[in-house]
Amino acid sequence: MTQATATRRPALHIEFDTRSYVRSHGREPRGTGSWAFEFNDEAATHWVPGSRTYTEAKKYIKALVLANAAEHLEAAIITILP
Repeated sequence: MTQATATRRPALHIEFDTRSYVRSHGREPRGTGSWAFEFNDEAATHWVPGSRTYTEAKKYIKALVLANAAEHLEAAIITILP
């Protein structure tokens, strides 16, 4: 009997880009509210459901990216929209 070995994908590097947000609001994102993100400059905007803190929103969107990332993807840039 042979034991199957699972192939593990390499760790996905996730970076949050706040430049657009800072340019629009004059400060880094913080607090509670509605949050919108884009992944890797794709055209779709992803809204975090409900009103959440910025930290909670980042956790939510990171989990979404990890769940939907392609196998070959090594890095993801998540842009926080103003």
